[in-house]
Amino acid sequence: MGMLTVYRAEATAAAQHRGHSLKWTKPYTHGARKVQDGWCVRCGKEVQIIDHPAPNEIEVGGEAVALHCVS
Repeated sequence: MGMLTVYRAEATAAAQHRGHSLKWTKPYTHGARKVQDGWCVRCGKEVQIIDHPAPNEIEVGGEAVALHCVS
């Protein structure tokens, strides 16, 4: 199980707790790390997960894990 899978599960659980229903894009490579984006199909708030974030980044972030769904 890769780290993106773990972070995706964490992000999905956090977003569902806030009322979101996430749709995920296909993971992509950005430099030496893997990234995956998602968004709520109801309100459009986004989330991004990064398997090896830079020192000034976080593994899971975005409005979908921080704010409640507005739909």
